[in-house]
Amino acid sequence: MSLVAALLLAAACGGGGQPAAAPAPPAPSAARSATPEDQAEALRPGCLIPDERVTIGTPSSGATVIVLAGSGPKGVVFAPQRGENACQWIVKARELAGKGYHVATFSWGNPEKDSLPAAVEALRAEGASKLVLVGASAGGGLVLLEAGGLDVAGVVALSPVDFYGGEPGLAAYKGPLLMATGVRDAYPTLETVEEFAAVHPGPEKLIKVAGGSHGVQLLIGDDALNAAIDAFIRESLGL
Repeated sequence: MSLVAALLLAAACGGGGQPAAAPAPPAPSAARSATPEDQAEALRPGCLIPDERVTIGTPSSGATVIVLAGSGPKGVVFAPQRGENACQWIVKARELAGKGYHVATFSWGNPEKDSLPAAVEALRAEGASKLVLVGASAGGGLVLLEAGGLDVAGVVALSPVDFYGGEPGLAAYKGPLLMATGVRDAYPTLETVEEFAAVHPGPEKLIKVAGGSHGVQLLIGDDALNAAIDAFIRESLGL
């Protein structure tokens, strides 16, 4: 065998067989799990402006969507009418935030009854220590129902409807109360709202509005009622 042939044979035998396989590509990284902040932003109501914040209540509140604005120790929580969401009260909440109040409102979770305590908890977690509750229709009934157990400084209820029932009930609340209702509203009737006033063991004022307007509709064009609510909140919170 010639020297050249021997060298070629040695090279072929010494190559170690098949070439090494290319390294496997890295496994794709797992998708990032959605954070609570992501979930809140996904449910952000379209009526909000950038500096209004959204959070989600605890699972026990049925993932209530809670909107917060302003800052400070003096807070106001707005409960919407049943079937409505956080946008119903946002104009009033925004107005009060501009005056120095710390405000919250919400879109109903499930169970609905737990939505108000969730909003109160969220506002207190941001530093509000003295609160007024404001509600309309079923939201008005709910602020009456829950006031005695939430340690609040004042309660405003427009056309309050006792939709949820249960405890602690209005009899457990001894702080100041402002109610307003249309004298021709069929649900609740004026007599029903007067019965709420009779049950309340603390100071209260009942404003009887001409006509049959209900809930937040009572505020439309009624400067005197709006002023009375503003004064009540100011006196209850001392701002």
